[in-house]
Amino acid sequence: MQGAALAVAAFAAIVAPAQAAPPTGDGSGGVRYGQIGSFDEPTHVSHAPGRRNKGLLFVAEKGGRVMVVRNGVTLAKPFLDLSDRVSENYEQGLLSIAFHPRYARNGAFYLYFTGRSGDIEIVEFRRRRRSRVRAKLSSARRVITIQHSSGFNEHNGGQIAFGPDRLLYAAPGDGVEPPTSAQDLSSLRGKLLRIRPLPNRRLRKARPYRIPRGNPFVGRPGRDEIYATGLRNPWRFSFDALSGAIAIGDVGAGLREEINFRDRGQARGVNFGWPRWEGTFLRDESVSATGAVPPIHEYQHGGRCAVVGGVVVRDPRLTNQYGRYLYTDLCDGALRSLIPSQSGAEDDQLVGGVPPVALPYSFGEGHKRRVFLCAEDAVYRLDPR
Repeated sequence: MQGAALAVAAFAAIVAPAQAAPPTGDGSGGVRYGQIGSFDEPTHVSHAPGRRNKGLLFVAEKGGRVMVVRNGVTLAKPFLDLSDRVSENYEQGLLSIAFHPRYARNGAFYLYFTGRSGDIEIVEFRRRRRSRVRAKLSSARRVITIQHSSGFNEHNGGQIAFGPDRLLYAAPGDGVEPPTSAQDLSSLRGKLLRIRPLPNRRLRKARPYRIPRGNPFVGRPGRDEIYATGLRNPWRFSFDALSGAIAIGDVGAGLREEINFRDRGQARGVNFGWPRWEGTFLRDESVSATGAVPPIHEYQHGGRCAVVGGVVVRDPRLTNQYGRYLYTDLCDGALRSLIPSQSGAEDDQLVGGVPPVALPYSFGEGHKRRVFLCAEDAVYRLDPR
């Protein structure tokens, strides 16, 4: 009888419906900012896959260091230090970190930074074999270099992330000049890129990545790495952990700041319009941007100057913000949220709670989908108010 009861219970567990996600929040209630540490211009915060890495948070600093926060304490020694390889002039620097989905096994992670030449580099590294908090500098293997050294240190973009398809996405900026590079299919600038990195040690002398067959320009004129076009300076994109949708904050030239949003897989081949369009403003009609897709949300300047793209909240503790897209602006630092969908945004509003500083750099997610904010000299966790 006991065995039969256990069998019935096991069957019930199998056929029971998955627990429903919390409803989309109404945006009320605000958040608290819990400082987790002080850093030197933190540009990105992330976590590594794997049960053994649950107590770790990794913070990229503009100057080239990756610091580790372990169980709330910042370790004295960096995870990795690229200070002698990184140019940090103005918008340049170490801008992002992404861990391979199989990091727990292969120890591979990727950094996006501006090299000494001014070009953008995406480089693979590995953690030390017997350490979860130290990486091997000598393991560096260049994955891709994006020519950017045209005399400008702006519009580097800066985000890399693995998508729900376990492929690596990157969003370099347009490099300022020429202004049409975002529409030039022979250039990687001003695009959303998608590649499949090859972190196998036996392939170190082979090409470090492959082109996914589903990329839109495979077999057609254009760089095979390109997934979407028409971006100016995408200062941060993220994937919704629940739906797989992508949200992209794209910094405008002086009139409009925009947020783009596409359902899972629906950014493939999309033209986001720059420089013909700045948001929904026709900026340069001499440039072609066939089939350009408008943003789901835009705003004009006036105390605000540069959008900082955020995340769709999936931290169940933040019930009033759950399912909403958090974002901010570099100049006013005010946290805002809206309800995103591919057809448009709804209910854009201020999030209650006083932001700690006026220079927010980026958002990130940790284990259990905790949301973090990188600011001028610190990293904060967003907690219920």
